[in-house]
Amino acid sequence: VRFEVPAEWGDSLLWSVSGRLNYAGSGLEVTLDSASGDDDACLLSIPKWNLDWMRLYLYDAPVVDLPSVRPGDEIALWCEFDNTWANEQLRGVIQDAGLDATIEMDADHEGELSEMCVAILGLLDDTP
Repeated sequence: VRFEVPAEWGDSLLWSVSGRLNYAGSGLEVTLDSASGDDDACLLSIPKWNLDWMRLYLYDAPVVDLPSVRPGDEIALWCEFDNTWANEQLRGVIQDAGLDATIEMDADHEGELSEMCVAILGLLDDTP
C-alpha cells in the first residue's frame, strides 16, 4: 500500500512509528520515499513478526534531526502473511477457537482470527 503525503499536511517531522499485524502476520515494513529522491528511508522493518512485539518506536534524536515528511513524499507499507498450519502463532489461536485448520475470511471479518496491516506514524508540524 502506498500513500502520497498531501499538500495540506505541509512539512512535518516524524517522531514515532509503529506497525500492527495479527496472528497470521509474518513480516512488516514501512518506508518513506522522498519526492525529491534523495531521502528514501526505511522507517520500520520487522521481518519476523510476533504479536507480543506491538509497540510504538520513538526516534532517539533531537527534534532538528528527526526524519522529514513533505508533501509529495510517499509512505509505503508492506505486510506479509502466513495463514498456513505451519505458523505456530496462528495455529495456537485456531486451536483455542476449537478449529483444526485455517479458515477463509473476508475483509469484514472481526474477532481474534481477523487480520490487519497497519502503520501508525507520529508527526510534528508547525500548525498553530
